[in-house]
Amino acid sequence: IINIISSLSILSNFQQITKGVIDLRELIFFTSMILGFLFVNKYLVELKKSK
Repeated sequence: IINIISSLSILSNFQQITKGVIDLRELIFFTSMILGFLFVNKYLVELKKSK
């Protein structure tokens, strides 16, 4: 369980990038995080507009 939680950490995924190593897993992680937050943001804006 600890390994799963640590793999979702932003810091653990960002450490390799700071060393200059860009792995496909990190790119997928950050892309999915960005898209997820954009989706939630869009949903909340539409929810507030409908009220």
